[in-house]
Amino acid sequence: MQQVLNKYKDRLINISSRNRSLVMKKLYKKNSFDFQSLSRFTTGIDSAILEFLLGRRLSKIRLLPDKNAYEEQLAGEYREQIDNKFWEGKKLLLQTVFDSVELSAKERELREKCDRELDEKLEIGRKQADEISEIFGSINYLNREINAIEKETGRYELYAGYPFVEGHFKDGTFVKGPLLLFPVRLLREGDNWLIDNIEEQYILLNKVFLMAFEKYNEIRLKELETEFYDLKETQIDTAEGLLKYLGDAGISIKAGSGRRIERFQEFSEADEAVYRPGELSAKNYLVLGRFPIANNSIYNDYTALEKEKIQNKLLDKLLLNSDKEQSIQTGREVEAGGIREEDFYFMTPLDYSQEKALKSVNGTEQLVIYGPPGTGKSQTIANMISDGLAKGRKILMVSQKRAALDVIYNRISNLSSKVVIIHDSEKDKKAFYMKTAGLLEETGSRDVSDLMARIKEKSVRIDEDIKILDKLGELLHREREFGLTLQQMYVKSVKIASKEDPRFEDFKIFRERRQLKGIEYSKISNTVESALKNGVAEAYCQFRQYIKANSLITRLKGNLDSFDIEETAEKIEQCCREFNDYVKLEVPYNNHADRLLKLFGDQQEKVTDNLITALAVRINEEENRLLL
Repeated sequence: MQQVLNKYKDRLINISSRNRSLVMKKLYKKNSFDFQSLSRFTTGIDSAILEFLLGRRLSKIRLLPDKNAYEEQLAGEYREQIDNKFWEGKKLLLQTVFDSVELSAKERELREKCDRELDEKLEIGRKQADEISEIFGSINYLNREINAIEKETGRYELYAGYPFVEGHFKDGTFVKGPLLLFPVRLLREGDNWLIDNIEEQYILLNKVFLMAFEKYNEIRLKELETEFYDLKETQIDTAEGLLKYLGDAGISIKAGSGRRIERFQEFSEADEAVYRPGELSAKNYLVLGRFPIANNSIYNDYTALEKEKIQNKLLDKLLLNSDKEQSIQTGREVEAGGIREEDFYFMTPLDYSQEKALKSVNGTEQLVIYGPPGTGKSQTIANMISDGLAKGRKILMVSQKRAALDVIYNRISNLSSKVVIIHDSEKDKKAFYMKTAGLLEETGSRDVSDLMARIKEKSVRIDEDIKILDKLGELLHREREFGLTLQQMYVKSVKIASKEDPRFEDFKIFRERRQLKGIEYSKISNTVESALKNGVAEAYCQFRQYIKANSLITRLKGNLDSFDIEETAEKIEQCCREFNDYVKLEVPYNNHADRLLKLFGDQQEKVTDNLITALAVRINEEENRLLL
């Protein structure tokens, strides 16, 4: 277990070269911006920004000049320069002996040269002004990235870093990162950006650097204060004071050259060789960027727990995959336990599965609730929190995504006085302390006996209603002799609302004959399914339709071939032509018709007139014996 804990502890703090707070070799527009680059547009603005940060001033600083005004300013300066150059050149011409024609030609040549140079400088000025738009876009890109990360994870990672430290730790690991991190926000104002101090947050000493220093140098630093509201109190408001503060703690860093803000120098692997192992140097870089910071409070708590060697069976199961038996209360046990409604405190209505999950919480130390989006997981968690708080429990909800925390927090808005939401441990720290202090001041005794009596009364009424519903449910879901429950019969049936319903007569005959009495539903269902699947039912229905249209079908000779049928059809057509009339044969369905059809069926040869006449004589004798 100790080896596993050490592995996870290292993951709490990212001190690898991928962490920009420790190694920033290059500046990428989605992650960083060099404040020194602004000095090409506004002289001294980088120094003004540094003073603004060190003094925690409340006034905001405008980062970029107006593009049009800047272009006009450059154009005015260039015109003045060229104008002075022209008059200096003309002065030299006047001092030289020329006749009037030569002097005019030389002066015209000088003017044309100055005009060309002015056009070139004005073009340079336009390009310089266009760079303002590019810088605006870079800052805008960085701001979007910061907001997207905060929206997704809740972490706010925008800081101004100054000064920087670069070099190698004793083991040769390269470092190039800020020493101090100033919490700031970007504000957009039209086509410009303003920078503002976040006064409710602390200035941070780069904890990632401190932890990397301990690990890669294999030493233990003495306790250092890493959060500052006023740098002057600890005398680290200058680079010299900061380096002395770190030196007293055992971190030796060579001071930079002067106090002027330096342009950020990008590094390659070849440039790293400039520093020897263990050599660290301070650089006056002032960079705005995304700096993921280490939460050393969690790290320190983890270390303390690690030293105490606390045994926890849930941790064993989670980290070591141990399969120790644990008594988990199942859904049936929950139902059979006779749980009363007054034992639970839910905020919103729940369906059966949600309520069963919540009632199972009291019977286990671990519970997994899973389901696709929209199945009510957040609602279940919200009610779990309300129930736990009502029972005096302490509840911590954590999530990798900020949106999940926001959803739960909004669902339990009625409990907002008892709940604190923290998206960023640094940014939200002050608000957390203030809310906690306010709650402690408001804490007092309150008579809730009347409220509890009303809750108990409603709970008893709910329990009684649930008993009735359970009884109805048992009756509806008990299987009958027919093989179905009442609930299944209800679902499978379709109401016949009136006698005009085409199914009415069929159902009436079905009730009278009761042909299916005593047969289980499964057998009927299987038979119907088989008949439909094999096409038997469809063939039978079609056969019945044919019989209804022509009842003689059942008397047709089965061994007729196509030639016999065509020959008979031709004879009938011939008779029709001879008599010039429509021949319609109607044979009443009686004994005589049966005998006539039998005569046709028994004779393999053709039926002659004599055979038909003989049959008619016999029928006549039988029917009209007395008359004859």
